[in-house]
Amino acid sequence: MVENRYKIVGRRFLANVIDEIIFVPVSILSSNISSSGFISIVLLFVPILFWTFYFVFFNGKYGQTIGKKLIGIKILDINEKEVIGFKRALYRDGFWFIAGLIGLGYFIFSFTGNRESVEGVRNNYDEYMSTISVIWMLIEIATVFTNQKRRALHDYLASSVVIAV
Repeated sequence: MVENRYKIVGRRFLANVIDEIIFVPVSILSSNISSSGFISIVLLFVPILFWTFYFVFFNGKYGQTIGKKLIGIKILDINEKEVIGFKRALYRDGFWFIAGLIGLGYFIFSFTGNRESVEGVRNNYDEYMSTISVIWMLIEIATVFTNQKRRALHDYLASSVVIAV
């Protein structure tokens, strides 16, 4: 039987939606790439860096992003005694940083190789990130529903748990 403090899958989803809303202006900016190669690379890298900093900082220092705070959930270490700190927050949220850097590497390689237009390369980048997102989400869903503390894969990577506060 899952304890009530772990029955928060819907709340976790809602907290993520709130956090993603914070990134709408950055996403709009980066999605309007039609300029030179260097500007395009910067416009792809800034959201990756901003997203990583946001989640690692708030999850590491407070155990809560803005979305988690508003929804009333918190990330703690597996023993539920303290927040996870920056190193484990990076383990927890670093997958997206690495996936974004791989995508950015592809973008740079494709663009500097003059094989495709900026728009074509951007479309391929968007398809890559969408595919990675769907695969990661399916793994996360499968993991979160197969254990008593409702830990997702990223919680296992960081030895963390999310609880209601």
